[in-house]
Amino acid sequence: MKVRFLPFAENLFNDSAIAVPTEIDPNLPSETISTALSNGWVWKIPLTNRFGNGYVYSSQYTTPDEAETELRTHLGILESDAEARHLKMKVGRTEQTWCNNCVAIGLSQGFIEPFEATALQFVYSTIDEFSTAFEEGDFTNQYQEDFNDRMNKNFEGIRDYIVLHYKANSRIDTQYWIDNRENQNLSDNLKEMLNVWYGIEDLEAALTRLNIGQYYSQRSWTCLLAGVGIFPRQENLSVADEANRLAAQSDLDYVDKFIAGCSLNFQPHARVLVSD
Repeated sequence: MKVRFLPFAENLFNDSAIAVPTEIDPNLPSETISTALSNGWVWKIPLTNRFGNGYVYSSQYTTPDEAETELRTHLGILESDAEARHLKMKVGRTEQTWCNNCVAIGLSQGFIEPFEATALQFVYSTIDEFSTAFEEGDFTNQYQEDFNDRMNKNFEGIRDYIVLHYKANSRIDTQYWIDNRENQNLSDNLKEMLNVWYGIEDLEAALTRLNIGQYYSQRSWTCLLAGVGIFPRQENLSVADEANRLAAQSDLDYVDKFIAGCSLNFQPHARVLVSD
């Protein structure tokens, strides 16, 4: 269809991945764990018969062989323990999702690296939005432009939130993480959200004003920024603000013990999966 592809490489550096399975733990976890490595991050997903592990990284900063060695070291496995699959990722989106009588869905439409596991969201939202636009347009292309605009904003909105994970990092051990933090290739919406956060303004109002609240909520932005230790600038804090911030600090050991105690009220994950 000769529709242009718009890469996101200027602010999402990762373009490669390595997948390696490992043995599942008898005490089956219920969560996916993401761990930062030197030039990207690793997922660890518990399945019923194995752990799915993968290293998402940037080929600008390391080679496939170096990345595989780092992943195996992280997992504590040898080359003979499991075969690795090397993958390339084309991160970005098409300029138009709906062109002539064709609608791109899934990887033909675009892809954002798997950090927030958004691939299924794009598939679902595209089908839902197209069905609505096509029916309301009396099964013509009347709302084609509006549909394409919504799809593009969906990609841009989710892209910005994922970029923030990298922009907000505080690591200084590798050039990859330093370059991510110092990267100034940010969208106007992301710059505005950061200014609102640093200026102690209303995040909810900003999300509404920028029309991006449907992608990630105010709670998501707050958890991400505060979770990595980024808070409003000191000069913007009043005495009351600083007092409230200090009062809100928690005893993390107590929180861990409390959660561990709560977990005793539930069955093991593996037992729940096989129960009727």
